[in-house]
Amino acid sequence: MSNSDTQTSPIVPTEGWHVIHLFYQIDHTQWSLLSEEEQLKAKTDLSILIQEIRSAPKTQLLSFSIVTPKADIGFMLLTDDLHLANTFEKQLTLALGPDILTPSFSYLSMTETGDYMTTEEEYSDNTLKSDRKLTEGSEEYETALNDFKSHMAKYSNDKLYPNMPDWPVFCFYSMAKRRGESFNWYALPFEERKRLMAEHGKVGRQWAGKIRQRITG
Repeated sequence: MSNSDTQTSPIVPTEGWHVIHLFYQIDHTQWSLLSEEEQLKAKTDLSILIQEIRSAPKTQLLSFSIVTPKADIGFMLLTDDLHLANTFEKQLTLALGPDILTPSFSYLSMTETGDYMTTEEEYSDNTLKSDRKLTEGSEEYETALNDFKSHMAKYSNDKLYPNMPDWPVFCFYSMAKRRGESFNWYALPFEERKRLMAEHGKVGRQWAGKIRQRITG
């Protein structure tokens, strides 16, 4: 394979999308040196670029103002091709001019289904047989199991290929799995982690329809 082929071939995962969180500070000194016409053109160019990125296939882009002084503006970009993600990131960084936006911090990740979802076997044993006392193979059992399969298929698809709403408030935080040198989430047995995540999920479902959570890794 030639270098040109390597550079142009899409880098698309077998499932899920690439996700980039971008946070910038505005260099107000550099911005103040621009004339009103130059500032207007820069803002127009950024607005046009945002619309162009949003119109790309299998791509979503959220833009937002940052409340704290750690950054001024931010973007959340989702797209299937890593080359496109790289191109869009470079374009956004330079959209207001070469010296205006300074990256504060950024994160590259991917959408994922997660490691702690209820399996078909667990749902059958714990919910259908134990809780609901259904007999395996009965019509009610098979109907409930098929409903669960359909629900989980949609749940997984929504995790991997989310439709990001343009809601007025956006909260982002990077999760650390360690607490100092002694406490490591992954040091816990898998079943204990799964139990804790199930309890976590119960709390989260109280806010269904009001808060939409997206975890990438």
